[in-house]
Amino acid sequence: MLWPCIGFILLAMQPAQRPLVIKLGTLAPAGSPWHKALEDLDAEWREISGGDIRLRIYPGGVLGDENDLVRKMRLTQIQAVALSAKGLSEIDPGIWGLSQPMLADNIEDFNWIRSRVKPELERRYQDAGLQILLWADVGWVRWFSTSPIRTPDDLKEHRIFTWAGSSHLEYLFKTYDLRAVSLSVLDVTFGLETGLIDAIALVPLTAASAQWFGIANYMTKFRWSLLTGALLIRTDVWNLIPPDQQVKLLESAHAIGERLQKQAFEMDAEAIRIMEEYGLQVVEITPEERLSWAEWFEPTRLVLRGTLVDTTMFDRIKELRRERSKLDSLKE
Repeated sequence: MLWPCIGFILLAMQPAQRPLVIKLGTLAPAGSPWHKALEDLDAEWREISGGDIRLRIYPGGVLGDENDLVRKMRLTQIQAVALSAKGLSEIDPGIWGLSQPMLADNIEDFNWIRSRVKPELERRYQDAGLQILLWADVGWVRWFSTSPIRTPDDLKEHRIFTWAGSSHLEYLFKTYDLRAVSLSVLDVTFGLETGLIDAIALVPLTAASAQWFGIANYMTKFRWSLLTGALLIRTDVWNLIPPDQQVKLLESAHAIGERLQKQAFEMDAEAIRIMEEYGLQVVEITPEERLSWAEWFEPTRLVLRGTLVDTTMFDRIKELRRERSKLDSLKE
């Protein structure tokens, strides 16, 4: 569904209304690497446009969680958002295909798959009236909990955070006999402090930034999935910018996105190191325990098809995963 068009309203205000101030919402905590990257983008866009284009950044969930950010952008209250896969899925569910558990063991395999579905994903967002400015990985998702998790049976003993309003995620958790507790991400701290939840899947840098590891102080050293994200702007607002400037602004955004991609896993490792200094317990798992995760999840992966991931994207990624596996086997 196309988003309500406000371009003609804004256009009528040009060029008298300068600068063009683009309100941007994000859950990235103030001062975090992701927030700093957005500040860098604002500085570069100001320079490129001679001060005519500026980003007004609202970090740390001050405008609500990602569901709220998407809704506010639909209502034209903000014009841009930096979202994780959760927020992106509110616009199109295809992104969950890249976030499904155990899709790839390493970033090389993941990037190979992603590069082949990214054009289709970007087309879907364009059809929804949104321009992708940059993609950036948030990091490898791992399980954080109040007691060690080594196997799926351990996970089943925990009360697991799931995003409020995500009926598909709740369905998925129930399918796997997991005890999901639906909360706003803004209520995670309360949930951990009260024992309402005692396990959460997230990237280490988020656990460190939000200090959730102080309660959920066990981290399973197992790559559950890769969390990716993107920065989007309403197309009607983007089209107010002269085409020659659009090219330069996109180049700036892409460069910052590539920098974040390179930094993501370094930031993960550094966050883990710092959290260990403050009491985080890293739970090592054996090859046999890792196999137990695959044996638990793989046979019923199809439950994602048509629920969490639309059938077209699921089938495409499934085929790509098979192709990549064949290529990897030939290298051995």
